[in-house]
Amino acid sequence: MKYLPREWIVGGAAALLAVVLFLTSGPGEAGTVSVTARGTYDAAPVPEPRWIGQDIASVWTEGKDPMAPATEWSDLPAEDLGLPDFPANPLPSLPFRPAADARAMLKPVKAAVTDLPDDAALTGLRAAGKASSTPVPPEDEPLFDSVTTSAGVKIGKILKIDAAGTIQLQLKGGNATVTYHKGDYVEYHYAQTPAQEYQSRAVAIKSGSVSEHEKLAEWCMGKRLYEEAAKEFEESARLSLKTATLARLNEVYTLLSDPDREVRMYRELLEKRPTGAESVWDRLGRVYEVLGLPTRAMDAYLNALKVSPFYADAKQRLVTILAMEGRLGEAEQQLAGLSSDAKAKDLPETHLAAGTLAYFAGRFENAATELALAGPAGSHLLGCAQLSLGDGKAAAGSFKAALEANPDNIDAWIDLGVVCASAGDAPRAQACFEEASFRAPISPYPWAAIGWSQLKQGKAVEAGNAWDEALKRDARCAFALLGKGKIALDGGDPKTAEEKLISALKAGAGSRAFRELGLARLRLKNTSGAVEALRRAADGSTDPDAHALLGFALLPTNFSAAEAEFRLATEADSAHVLAACGLAAVVYARHELADARGRFDAVLSRVPDNAFAQRGKRLANEASTRRWWHDEFERKDGDAVRRTWLEKEKEGLRVLLAGGHAQFAGKQNRDDGVTALLRPTSDRFLSFEADLDFAKVGRATAGITVSIPQTGQANNGIVLRFARNAKGQLTVAQGALTPPPQPKEIGPCPAGVVRLRIERAPGNASDYLLFANGTQVGTPVRCELRSQKLEVGVFGHAFKDEAWELGIDNVRLIEAK
Repeated sequence: MKYLPREWIVGGAAALLAVVLFLTSGPGEAGTVSVTARGTYDAAPVPEPRWIGQDIASVWTEGKDPMAPATEWSDLPAEDLGLPDFPANPLPSLPFRPAADARAMLKPVKAAVTDLPDDAALTGLRAAGKASSTPVPPEDEPLFDSVTTSAGVKIGKILKIDAAGTIQLQLKGGNATVTYHKGDYVEYHYAQTPAQEYQSRAVAIKSGSVSEHEKLAEWCMGKRLYEEAAKEFEESARLSLKTATLARLNEVYTLLSDPDREVRMYRELLEKRPTGAESVWDRLGRVYEVLGLPTRAMDAYLNALKVSPFYADAKQRLVTILAMEGRLGEAEQQLAGLSSDAKAKDLPETHLAAGTLAYFAGRFENAATELALAGPAGSHLLGCAQLSLGDGKAAAGSFKAALEANPDNIDAWIDLGVVCASAGDAPRAQACFEEASFRAPISPYPWAAIGWSQLKQGKAVEAGNAWDEALKRDARCAFALLGKGKIALDGGDPKTAEEKLISALKAGAGSRAFRELGLARLRLKNTSGAVEALRRAADGSTDPDAHALLGFALLPTNFSAAEAEFRLATEADSAHVLAACGLAAVVYARHELADARGRFDAVLSRVPDNAFAQRGKRLANEASTRRWWHDEFERKDGDAVRRTWLEKEKEGLRVLLAGGHAQFAGKQNRDDGVTALLRPTSDRFLSFEADLDFAKVGRATAGITVSIPQTGQANNGIVLRFARNAKGQLTVAQGALTPPPQPKEIGPCPAGVVRLRIERAPGNASDYLLFANGTQVGTPVRCELRSQKLEVGVFGHAFKDEAWELGIDNVRLIEAK
């Protein structure tokens, strides 16, 4: 593991390290630490700023879903207009370092293929650093024994020494063997290994000076005795702390991949309160940063500043971490101290700190200016700022520079891939993401990016597979969970989408997942749950989709609040089609029909096939040329409703108002007895419908009717009846009132409450359409109902002596004006 890239080793060790540090240390920096993390450990430079997902801890209660709806809505209201059948939501953006301030506007990325690194440059970047990622250790020098004779020293390998003192020596090179008898030589020596020689030297300087320990440590470094070198540098630091010694110690610990030992050593030194303790605190902070422990790093830097308030290195790192953690006010205070220091204000590190703060505060132009002055260390974050400003060409150049400085920077690989995808070069984007996955095989982020790239190309299956790979590496990878939720939503499975999106939110996915969750709940007809999710997506955000969807969720119950959301969406995007449809729907709901028609026309001029606008325009036209009444018999003034109707009975049943319905109830007196509840209309008749509850009618027949009544001038009228018969079949009967027309069966009647409707067909005044629960039944029926005087109504009759009950409610008649 020694030569593995640090980016993925330290990531895997960070969680374990955090737990161990928490369990083994006391408050602050007191107490002992025992860390068991191992792997290639590179403490310099510290990791580049990584975006932390939205912190939802403030709204999350353990064991309770904060998005759980307060109430459930059985369906989406807005009877005449309804909610649109939303298409698949736009592809979510890959979260390349968004600003901590959600209100900061990220501009769309503009990039062309010519802005990208050419193939040769990209190939060079992909090859960079790979040869050195698994270096071959140099071969050890061979050890030689020696025999000293009167003629000089002979070296080679002593093969044998017998009891008489005769030595057999194989000379260096192995080409000859020489025998020396006792008396032919003065002395002989066996060669020592470096480790054996170190033991001899260490004994000799056991109580030696600082310089002696450092010289021996340097000798050990040359012999690649890193463990022994660490011992000697540690002893030198204990005797006299020097900054140079700390730096060499850091190099040794890096080679040993031993952050545990480094942390313990620094804390041991700090207990002695040495001169120069600020440098030890600073070094300790950098170790904590690399290991993904920002809180401990900040504590270390603050301790360094307690020792030396003007210690610039600690201030610079503290500004960066505070900015990344969203503590912008504290970061500003620390940066002000740096800016007032004449020696520190123009250092590249100070510009890096200032640029990081500006970036996470959403001041992208200011961030780009500062980061350009920070040198190579600021290249990657400079590219992120340029990407936020929409400058894909400049961002590509900055990411390329960051990779030239550090080819193992997987974040730069991912972000360069984002630029490539934005330029429409999917193969090059895929190459960048795959390179990141090669260099960091246990990181979920490259696979999350690969999934995004595949979905952008319309390859949902491949995207899902990539996100599965990301979740294998980290089951709480927020973007992968968000992507899986989106695939389920686009695939018509909002229930699974809801589950995935809630998991993404628990992992810190932020407002984008709230928006998708709101859309899933709209499709599940959970209006209140959708409102709760979409409010979280829209609050403090300029996302027009979130505001428009929230508007539609509010529209059935609160026109004014819905209108406010639609207007916020149009402020963010003046051409937002969904928001324009929403505003038209609000105007329609206020019965401002001419304005509504004009707004729907404006949408259709841009999107001619927009089904929502087409339907809205049609309904606005119809509403402006119709008059209609609607009786709900559950109203308290039921008697007043009754007086507007005409009751006709032929020894049949009386109509009662009971149980919230108009009811035909009781026993039938004659087999041919018919009871009807009628209301006059005119030849402008367009549609008549009513809810009929057949639960207790038994073998009775009941339905709705349109007729020309009998008058003195017309001895026989005409009738069209649409009914449910004694066998449970839908029937239609039309013809003269006397004798009654014979019914014709046209299909089974649905169970329970059924909404029956007779509607005049467009284009022919003599054709009528029949509907049960909104579904057309049979073929158009031709019936000559042309008269200034028409009646519509509900009728029923049963067999003699049978008790039955028919409930009627929500009766509606529509006529042309």
